[in-house]
Amino acid sequence: MYQSCDIAQAEIVEKENSGLDQAIEQFWADYSPPSAEWTLVNLWDQSHILERSNSLLSVCFNFFTGNLFVNGYPLSKLPLDYQQHQTFCELFGEQILDVGPSTQLVVRAVPQTDQSDSAADDDSLEVWEYIPRGHLDKDLPNSFVNGYAHWLNLSTDEVEFRPISQKWMTNMDSSRRRTRAVSAKREDDL
Repeated sequence: MYQSCDIAQAEIVEKENSGLDQAIEQFWADYSPPSAEWTLVNLWDQSHILERSNSLLSVCFNFFTGNLFVNGYPLSKLPLDYQQHQTFCELFGEQILDVGPSTQLVVRAVPQTDQSDSAADDDSLEVWEYIPRGHLDKDLPNSFVNGYAHWLNLSTDEVEFRPISQKWMTNMDSSRRRTRAVSAKREDDL
């Protein structure tokens, strides 16, 4: 195994063989190889790791374990500190999510139904931002804070109160509660 590792690394680094990029594209649909070529990581015990990076993206492949890391994180799951964050727990509970890296700061939720093939074009999608309960607990009665998920529509600047049992559903139901956001502080502004 160790000797074949050297041969494969030489093929990729010295001869610029695109085989590793093609393999990565097979299970990471949005992969676009960084402009830099693959290089061997030069640490005393890490000579089996290849890296390819630019200012936005760092991709590392470990030849011994087969692990792929993007910006320091495994490709297929969120870091533990994300999974244990209160907001993550409120939204997803114990669900296991399929995740992948992105240079965009937007999360796209795709329903897992038989009708998901007929999803709308990106131009017709609204962008919603979740407002954690802790941001509203001093401004609203407990029944509105704890009984609802709160979403800010970034296009209309409206906050939608959805029952917890339907936190992912938006509809034109007359019982839906909406209010215009006066001034919403984003978590990264705090």
